[in-house]
Amino acid sequence: MSMEPIRAGVHVAAITPFTQEGLIDAPYFVRLLAHFEAHGAQGVVVAGSTGEGPSLSAPEKVQLYQLAVQAKGRLQVIAVCCRAVWTRRSTWRGKQRRRAAMH
Repeated sequence: MSMEPIRAGVHVAAITPFTQEGLIDAPYFVRLLAHFEAHGAQGVVVAGSTGEGPSLSAPEKVQLYQLAVQAKGRLQVIAVCCRAVWTRRSTWRGKQRRRAAMH
C-alpha cells in the first residue's frame, strides 16, 4: 500500500449500506462507488463518521476498506478508520488497516 497525496476534486464521504440482517451490503456499496465515479468524484472516504465509522467493528471497517480497494476504479480511497482518542491506539489501528490492505 502506498501513500499518495490527496487529489484535488470531490471526495465523497460514503455511507455504509446494510442488509436487512444488519450485515454490510457489499453489492450495494460497490454500486455506490461506481455511481460516485460516474458522476465525477475523484475519491471516496470510507468508514468515516458519515459512514458509521465510530459504530462499526474493526472487521467491518476492514471489509469496507477491502471492498473499496477492489472496486475503486479510478477513485482514490481514503480510509478514516483510525479514529481514536489516544495516539497509541490510533497508531495501532492504522497498522492493522495497513496489514489488511496488504492481504
